[in-house]
Amino acid sequence: MQLAVAAMLVAAYGQYEQGQTQKKIYGAQAQAAQQQADFQAQQVEMQGRTEAIRARNEGLKTLTNINRTISTVRARAGAGAIDPFGGSAGSLQTYALREGYTEFDISQENAKLAQSSAGFQANIYRYSGQQNANIMRASGDAAARAGMYQAIGTAGQAGMMYYSAGGPSTSKYSLMPGTNTNSIPNYGVG
Repeated sequence: MQLAVAAMLVAAYGQYEQGQTQKKIYGAQAQAAQQQADFQAQQVEMQGRTEAIRARNEGLKTLTNINRTISTVRARAGAGAIDPFGGSAGSLQTYALREGYTEFDISQENAKLAQSSAGFQANIYRYSGQQNANIMRASGDAAARAGMYQAIGTAGQAGMMYYSAGGPSTSKYSLMPGTNTNSIPNYGVG
């Protein structure tokens, strides 16, 4: 009987430890989920910066092309003995400037859009990672509580089994203090 009670107490301790181990596992998974989400967020932000730089470079190319176009119009007009700043040559330059700056503005807006959408996506990754980590931590806490409750239940069953079998020894020569019902003095510990 005492062996069975001892086995149940050991099982109770094992249940408690299992709950604590599950909590640690969930905690590690939560940390890994958060780190992965942070890594994904950093990647998205880097891609956004790269896209923004590419868009800005496109804008710079557009400005360079505007300068080339205007220079070409002026050179050809001057070579043809036409006023390079007036008439159709001036109109061509004005048109090139207007279209070029429109393209340049679009490229600058694309750069801003790339960075802001990357920041938005990065925040989604971070939030999602944080939520997953919180869920895993809560699962770990629940596993720890479940292990503790199972351990308490098993220990309670062991106690009930022990006392239903007669509890502490009732032998008249018992060494357990307070259990001697005989007139022989109790020399037990305590």
